Amino acid sequence: MRVWLGFVVALLLAAPARAEDADTLRKDGEVLARQGSYAAAIEKFKAADRLAPRAAHACMIGLSYMRRKLWAQAELYFTRCTRRAESGETLPDWVPAAKEQLAAGLAESQVTPVVIEVIPAGVAAEVTVSSLPGETFDPQTIHLPAGSYAITVKAPGFATQEQTIELFGTRAPVRASFTLVAEAPPPLRTRDVSRRRWSNRLFIVGGVAAVGGAVAHALAWNQRGKLEDARLANDLEGYRDNETAFDVTRTLTFTLYGVTAVSVGAALYLRMTGNEPPVQVSAGFGADRAMVTIGWSR
Repeated sequence: MRVWLGFVVALLLAAPARAEDADTLRKDGEVLARQGSYAAAIEKFKAADRLAPRAAHACMIGLSYMRRKLWAQAELYFTRCTRRAESGETLPDWVPAAKEQLAAGLAESQVTPVVIEVIPAGVAAEVTVSSLPGETFDPQTIHLPAGSYAITVKAPGFATQEQTIELFGTRAPVRASFTLVAEAPPPLRTRDVSRRRWSNRLFIVGGVAAVGGAVAHALAWNQRGKLEDARLANDLEGYRDNETAFDVTRTLTFTLYGVTAVSVGAALYLRMTGNEPPVQVSAGFGADRAMVTIGWSR
């Protein structure tokens, strides 16, 4: 319980500190912007926005880009500023006038409206444009000067798509449409068990069975000697005891030798037939019998 209380208190203390850091960065950016250091101001505003995404931060980034006459970037951030304000956040008083300046700047520039649309709509897609390094944005309309541009769209669960467009400075809108395709699932991992590998395994099984058969054979031979001694001594009880042990070791010997023969024979056959589909080998043992089955398909 104390651990959880400590964790909650730490979160409550960290939240104001986080907001304060964002406010400090914003104020530093405002100072730099008043000094005309717009590139440095943009970095401060973006750092503040990473800590606390706000409509005001996006507006100040857009204003700084506009002062540098980077109209496409300014347009992106003023659009982001407006969308964030829809959640109820109050915008700075200067935003309407800044938007009018942006519209005037776009009108005076030789830029082409590029309509970027993603199908299906509503997918959380991220768009990047080669001329706007480090900027990601939602599908929307942006204005770009004449040139060649690579537009990339990424969305969770969908394959990344890229499209190159050529702009010639005309005012006619250019549409860049992306139809997203579900990302293919990773291929299933399968084991390549060739007939050669199976033959190696069968050789091992046959070798182990041969050793076991030799041991069982020696035991059966020993039991047979004891059985013969009991018969010559006319020891009926000893004969019966050794007879049971002899039957068990004899059956085990035949079984293991049978497994050896079948395994080695199957291994040799597989070696001669090449690398074809895998085989299935199974064995069963009973009180007085043993069975080995081998199957494959061609």
